[in-house]
Order: sequence, then structure tokens, then C-alpha cells
Amino acid sequence: MALDASHQVRMPPSGCYNLLSDPVIEINGIITNHHIVELSIRWNNRHHLHIQSNSPITSCRDECQVNTTINHDDSTSTMVTIRSRYLVQIAIHDNRQHPSWIDIMISMDDNLVHPYGLLSKPDSPITIKDGVNGIDYENNVYDAAHGAIHVERTCQWNQSLKIWWHGPQFTFHGVATVNRELILSLINSMPQLPISITARDDEGIVLSADQDDRFSQIQSRMVDRAPNDDDMIAVQSGWEPIISPPRSGITWIMTLPWEFGIVPKDWAASATSEIDAPAQIWIPSQYVRNCYTKAGVPDDNIVVIPHGVWSDQFNHKTNHKDMFPTAKKYRFLFSGGMLARKGIDVLLSAYLKSFSPQDQVTLIIHGNYENYYLSNIKRIINDASNPHVILHNDMLTVQQVRDMYNHVHCYVMPYRSEGFGLTLLEAMAAQIPVIVTDYGPSKEYSNHDNSYLLKSVETVCDQPPCGKRTVFQYSLDGDPMWSEPSASDLSALMKHVYNNQQQAQFKALVAHRFVQSYWTWHRASRIMMKQLTKVALSRARK
Repeated sequence: MALDASHQVRMPPSGCYNLLSDPVIEINGIITNHHIVELSIRWNNRHHLHIQSNSPITSCRDECQVNTTINHDDSTSTMVTIRSRYLVQIAIHDNRQHPSWIDIMISMDDNLVHPYGLLSKPDSPITIKDGVNGIDYENNVYDAAHGAIHVERTCQWNQSLKIWWHGPQFTFHGVATVNRELILSLINSMPQLPISITARDDEGIVLSADQDDRFSQIQSRMVDRAPNDDDMIAVQSGWEPIISPPRSGITWIMTLPWEFGIVPKDWAASATSEIDAPAQIWIPSQYVRNCYTKAGVPDDNIVVIPHGVWSDQFNHKTNHKDMFPTAKKYRFLFSGGMLARKGIDVLLSAYLKSFSPQDQVTLIIHGNYENYYLSNIKRIINDASNPHVILHNDMLTVQQVRDMYNHVHCYVMPYRSEGFGLTLLEAMAAQIPVIVTDYGPSKEYSNHDNSYLLKSVETVCDQPPCGKRTVFQYSLDGDPMWSEPSASDLSALMKHVYNNQQQAQFKALVAHRFVQSYWTWHRASRIMMKQLTKVALSRARK
């Protein structure tokens, strides 16, 4: 379902439909064999609306902070608008030209829980059970979504999903962060969903369990190894990559991003193998999807599961002690590995060109890796003729990472290549202006309205970890590619943001609202449930 696009359900086939489902809004509908249309809507887990196509609606009380209106265009149609974190519009038409059809406008995409929207196709007409306000509600009737509407048993979808997730969980690594949040989003949406987790936390520093109250939800589902259950769906996610199932014959999903153009030969071979190929490949962006299709992986096996944020975790001002003490009034932040891929050299060049020691500005570099760039940064810091720089390479707690954005004024991300760019999304959620390379995955959620876009050109990657048709130890069927951001353009953008702080704050507000309403882990969980259901149904038909 495309953004702001119309989704129409025509009369046959009859059956029970789930049209929209997430933790805020649930819309189920019944189309009987006699072409009678009934819709059941519940929002915020307690407000109900029952619509029948042949009976007009006269009122709808709004007892919460959801703006609900009913408008009658004429005697043959009804329009219901519910405003939540997104917009749902339902127009019911009942006239000679269009006998009983439902026109549904949803301002989010991928909201159908079931792959086709149809939960069941009964042999005889069905009706929604009577109850409070004409509807009887019950949670998780068909294990499809939290807060599901209770309808007749013939409308239940009883397919049992069992998930085993294999990948890092509690290390200081982006893959572990994404794994945690994807799993927690599923648990939050569907607490009864059976999920077993085997962590790959054997490398690097491990986070303590008390850093986040939510970690206990993952720990309680931990197992030492893959369950001996051929009915489960295995999700393999990690770095170093996992490109094979836990055992032969199991249904599995490979989740593996890439940042250098065409994916490695071995990955493409695993994805297209006639034996033990993954049911799906989950990647975080359309950019990564293109990296796979360039290597010959069929497009219909690749699913974008976007990253997100819990925006309420970033949209607050902390009273904690200043993380980056300095007398300078304006702070730029870079957070990530001190790597050529992250563009740290481009940033240093632009910053030194843009400012002087007398300017009320500092560049805060939070990162890791002991390499040339680290020693170069230390040389810059020790040279009094350079503008002010703070190096912060201590490990941060989960809460400190969230708070970090509240101690700065602009986030700078001049990367050469990325698979998604989660820290950029976090900065946008924290409502601080962002400067980002106009290349790759960031183009999918940053634009001139909400970000400052850095000019770049695509080029062959000629620095480590790239070699001649190789990246790390992986062979490619083409040159590895990335972008070359313009240091001069970055210099101009940093000076512009510093000198136009009110304009920058307006962009930050636009970005915050955009991320808050669209780029959430809730959205990711809906897409995952849709795809897990699709995989389970496909397996059942074999």
C-alpha cells in the first residue's frame, strides 16, 4: 500500500479482512456473501466504531486525544476520518454505480498484517459479534497484532509462528542495536509470539543487562542453540555474515546489509542456491536492495525492513551533567567509526577550513578504532592554531547514547557508504539539524526540507577495506563502489548552519516530525509480521 494511496476492497470475495493493524489502530472488516459490508475500528485500545454500509452513522464521540469527525456528503456515502500518528480515512459508498464498496485511505504504507488482507474466506455468511458498542474486543485473537478485534471463530487465523533469532544482542555494535530493537518491536506488538534468541556476543565489550529495563525481555527468551524444531523460522543476522541455515531443510531468513555496491559472490550464490536458499533476504534500505539485484539476486526475494527509532527516547532535554564540557557555544557532533567509509577525513578537512580557534564552535568526535585517523585527530587537538576539537572515545551506556544528541547543536555525517545510517535517524528524532551525504540510503529519508544535503559523486572504492574487485576478504563480480563527498561543500554547509541557526532549527523540527510519524520500530514490526506470515503461509502450501 503506497503512501497516501487508495486501497479498495471490492465485493467478491467475501470474508473477514484485516485492513490495518498496529499498536494504535485496528481496522477489521467483514464482507458477507450478500455484499453487506461491516467495519470494526478500535483505536488507543479502548475507543470503538462500528460501521455498516447500509446504515448511516450519526455520531462518534471522541474521549481521548484522537481527533475524530464524521462528515455526510450525501445520503448514500459516509466518510470517517480518524487522526492518530497517521491518518485513516474510510469512505463507504452504497449507490447504483458502486454497490457497497469501501474506499480506504491510509497515510502509512505496509500496514496489512496478512499478506493479502484476507484473514479467512468462510463458507457461509458471517457477522461481527455483538457487544459493547456493537463489538466484542479481545487481544491477539489470531496472533496477528496487539489489540486485535474479536470476530467469529471462522475469522481467526491460527497459523502459529515460531521464530529463532540468531545474532549479536548486547555488544557495542550497530548490528546488535538493530537486532535488539527489531526483536523488541515484535515483542511489543505481539507479546505472545514465540521467539527464541541465541546471541552472538562472543566478540567485543558486552553491555550489562541493567542498562535498559527492556533487556530482560530479550534475556528471558535466550537459548544456547537453535531449537530442534523444523517448524520454526530462523532469522540469521550478524557480522561476520551468516549465509547458511542453522541446519539443512530449515526455513530461514538472511538479514545482511552491504555498503559497497554489488554484494559479494558468495552472498549472491547463497541467496540463489537451489538447496537451502533463504526464504527471504532482509535488508534495511532500497540502496542495499539494489546491491543485491546487481549481483543477480531476484528482487522478489528481497524485503526492505527499515530501521527506526523510539522517538520518545530521544525527544527530551536531559538534566544530566554535561557530557562534553567546553566554553564554546556551538557544537557539531560526529559519531561512528573513525574510518574512511564514514568520511572522518572529509569532516576534519572541512572543519579546519571553516573555522578558527576564535570561533565559538567545537567539533565533538565520538568514535572508536585505533588507527591513523585517531592519531591525526590527537595531533589536531594539540595544535593551538586549529579550531576546537573534543575527542570522546569512551564507551557509552544505552542511555548516554540517547542523551548525547541533547548536548550538541548539529549532527554531521559525511559518509562515503552506508547500509542505512541509524545514527542520522536518531539525530533527526532528537530534533537537531543534520548534514549528510546525498548518496545511498540517506536519500530515502532525508531531503532538502529536513536536512542539509552534502554533494558527492559515485566512484570506485580505492581505499581499505576495498581492493581490486574485493572488499575485506570477499570477491565481487564488479568494482566496489562508494561516494566521494565534497569537502568544500561540507565546509560551506557547516558555516551556513552555524550562521543560520534559526533556519537550521526549523529543518530539525520538520525532520523530527517526519521521523516521529514514519520511521519507527513500530513500522518495522508491522512489515516483519507481514513477511513472517507470508513465509509461514508459503511453507504451509508446499
